[in-house]
Amino acid sequence: MYRGGNPKKIKEVGIAAVELDRDDILNPDKLLELLKRNEFSVSSIYGFYDFSETEDLENCKKHIKLAMAMEADKIMIVPGFYSKTDESARKRELEQMIEGTRKLCKMAEANGMRVTIEDFDDEKSPLCSLCGMRTFLDEIPSLYVTLDTGNFIISGEDELEAFEKLKNKVIHVHCKDRAHDKNGNICPISAGKGFIKMSEVLEELSKMHYDGFLAIEHFEAENYLEFMIESAKWIRRKVEV
Repeated sequence: MYRGGNPKKIKEVGIAAVELDRDDILNPDKLLELLKRNEFSVSSIYGFYDFSETEDLENCKKHIKLAMAMEADKIMIVPGFYSKTDESARKRELEQMIEGTRKLCKMAEANGMRVTIEDFDDEKSPLCSLCGMRTFLDEIPSLYVTLDTGNFIISGEDELEAFEKLKNKVIHVHCKDRAHDKNGNICPISAGKGFIKMSEVLEELSKMHYDGFLAIEHFEAENYLEFMIESAKWIRRKVEV
């Protein structure tokens, strides 16, 4: 969540909702009142788990309770990371992460909430590739997808091909672009200015009549507000064509 800037200026470029980190929400009533006063809603609340080590049921309950309090209809989870290198040990960790996710989905579903996972940009994540995403989705029918356009770069997979194989589960989108800095390192960039196939992804979303949120992410950006405004303007031009 962006902390700072002028809410009116942000609203003017079409930004109408925010995503929140579960662990950042200390006073949900006060925060919701602030957001409503500035005419913002909550699109999703994300949270990190370590299901390979613990069921973490208290954080599961907290996550769902906060989402309900903040009037969000979905949550996104990062189920954990591999801590072992041994293949059999990693298999056990994966099974535990899937089982933890399954239990959380059942709890969420009982409260009218949907759970999503995203293609996470860390090689230790079981979700860093299309295959990893499909494994969770095939095991848990009630699980959905937050598509992050810029994260399949970690697995070297094409974002459009990945989208095609996940689209029937996509209910939320992170419009993340990527670029290379002067040293050749991957860095954040406002949407439409990098090498991710952003236009093509938006076109495919339009074809499937996607009507969910198009969130923008700029982790580690030098100027969050500038990136937010540029990305929002670019996306708005694309979707209004």
